[in-house]
Amino acid sequence: MSILDLLVIAAYLMIVTLIGWRAGEGESPEGFLLGGRNLQAFSAACTIAATKVGAGLLLTFTALVYQYGAGAIWLFFGFIFGYLIFFFFARKLKKRADEQAYLTMPDYYRDVYG
Repeated sequence: MSILDLLVIAAYLMIVTLIGWRAGEGESPEGFLLGGRNLQAFSAACTIAATKVGAGLLLTFTALVYQYGAGAIWLFFGFIFGYLIFFFFARKLKKRADEQAYLTMPDYYRDVYG
């Protein structure tokens, strides 16, 4: 890499950091982490899907198909089944989290299990 490449990367990182810093001024931790606790079920499902779908899943699935063949599609059925089961626990967890003002899962576990 040349010096010009490094300067462009450094300038980009500085600009992105400045935008993030300016956008976050006056934002409470709850507003940043939880969207002000105004997230509806569809939006929450989309954020979960966005965290799961990415390069990691793409590479993992490609490796599984290579190793096990087309039967690796059952991985996605397992994800769907797991999310359907989790849905019922998530409703209870969200209700308790809103009452106790948890910000993260460790807050919940500390309160429940000590």
